[in-house]
Amino acid sequence: MGKTLTKGRRSITGQVYLITACTKHREPIFTNFNLARIVVTAMKKSQQRGHLLFVSWVIMPDHVHFLMSLKGDSNLSDVIGYIKGTTSYQICERLNRKGGIWQAGFHDHAIRKEENIIEAARYIVANPLRAGIVKSLKQYPHWDSIYL
Repeated sequence: MGKTLTKGRRSITGQVYLITACTKHREPIFTNFNLARIVVTAMKKSQQRGHLLFVSWVIMPDHVHFLMSLKGDSNLSDVIGYIKGTTSYQICERLNRKGGIWQAGFHDHAIRKEENIIEAARYIVANPLRAGIVKSLKQYPHWDSIYL
């Protein structure tokens, strides 16, 4: 089943979670295409390792949203910690800076059975539209969904 985490957070295999993580001081670091792709690469590696399955995701200029489910005996905090830690190290190295790029922690919401996962996926990928960054998702390179 699941492991109890701090502040009531639980890791449940197969559970779909909506995750939000923000950059420090909401710095729009991911307006840089190459820095955003570092996050994509870390996400793909985590999925290839069998830790999780991404349902949908979007990388916004100053935050990310992941809709994902845990696989195996993965721990939610460890999985997100891996993605944030790996990307922080690589981006700081590229920018020649110290101190990391992410705010501490992340927000998670376990999607309940009665909630619509496809609706949550659409909400996530539509973030660039709602933010006025693009007029069409075809113009935005940093998102994906299994519901294409």
